[in-house]
Amino acid sequence: MSDLFDLRDKTIVITGGGGVLCSAMALALAKAGARIAILDLAEVAAAQVAEEIKSDGGLAIAIKCDVLDKKSLEAAKALIGLLASKATYKLPYITTSLVNHTGFGLGMAAWVILFRRFFV
Repeated sequence: MSDLFDLRDKTIVITGGGGVLCSAMALALAKAGARIAILDLAEVAAAQVAEEIKSDGGLAIAIKCDVLDKKSLEAAKALIGLLASKATYKLPYITTSLVNHTGFGLGMAAWVILFRRFFV
């Protein structure tokens, strides 16, 4: 793996990760060493992507999540903490990146809410 794209010890949250575009992103980021949290309303699709990552030696979790629901986001955040705790560094974990592929047409307010749940 090239140091230019080394994502070891990084936790990346991907919303809409069960879809075609974001599943490809999830697989590529996992190959670069990142731990991937796949959030999607389509639980089965998210689980398929997570299983593909795990079968290739990566670390991933699929989480059914409605990014516009506070309780759903809080539950997702707790599960992402479990994913991060499997890493070799000390908690608290840090979500290092967010790929937001949900909420199209909902405006910037939805994205800001999601961002604040994971980074603030």
